[in-house]
Amino acid sequence: MGDNLQDCLGLVLRFSRELENGDVVFPTSTAVSARLLAALNDPDMHLQQAARIIQTEPLVATRIISLANSAMAAGARQLADVPSALLRVGLNAARVVALLVVTKQLLRAPALHSHKALAAELWQRSAYLAALCRVIAMRMTRVNPDEALYAGLAHNLGQFYLLSRAAEKPEMLEQSKLFAKLLYGYPAIITRPLLTKLQIPTRIIEAVTIQGRAAAIPPQNLYDVVALARLLTPQAGPGSEPAVADAAEFSEIEVIRDCIASAGEDLDGTLRMLHA
Repeated sequence: MGDNLQDCLGLVLRFSRELENGDVVFPTSTAVSARLLAALNDPDMHLQQAARIIQTEPLVATRIISLANSAMAAGARQLADVPSALLRVGLNAARVVALLVVTKQLLRAPALHSHKALAAELWQRSAYLAALCRVIAMRMTRVNPDEALYAGLAHNLGQFYLLSRAAEKPEMLEQSKLFAKLLYGYPAIITRPLLTKLQIPTRIIEAVTIQGRAAAIPPQNLYDVVALARLLTPQAGPGSEPAVADAAEFSEIEVIRDCIASAGEDLDGTLRMLHA
């Protein structure tokens, strides 16, 4: 057991060092979408430029048009082109879509076919956390809901990356329980350099990687939104116990629970969009 633990931890640290050195290794199916995501994160990006870039990646383009035509969008007229769709949903939503595509491509990497259960469990938890971020931001703060959703998706991207890279070493994934502990126990050392490489804004990186600081209730900023969503996210999606055992220490946590309970339609709608 000791040797297996050291081997798994060594693998995590190796990937972390590679990321710190700027060496990001994505599956072929993910590389194009990852470059698009990094481009969209440019703070000087404008809608016309973004539309041109998005049209080079059909999967992202299709999803943005679909989002613009969905029930979650305010407009009624059906759209069929990226510039019009982007004008309707905005750049923040486009970044969410690009990050969602990258995450799902990592999830569906061929190397993970024999480890679908672990990948599916991670995705269920990630989607629920991201949806909670959006609902908490929308109902209780002035934080942009799309930015909160983006942060929620970014929260576990390092774990998806680690899982896809670990598939290069099948003997590591065979130690499924041990690897799962490492997957959930050391996310920040992978997530921070990965998000930095993808040019995700510093405020989002800080919100999703800083842990241990108490969240304000009611939430005041993006960090509070992510921290509370993490606290209330079940280990494998709705129906299991919260990931954080000491939820009772938050004397006002029931305020957040009541808010989420009253926002069932918004939560379900966001989850449907993420799982589509």
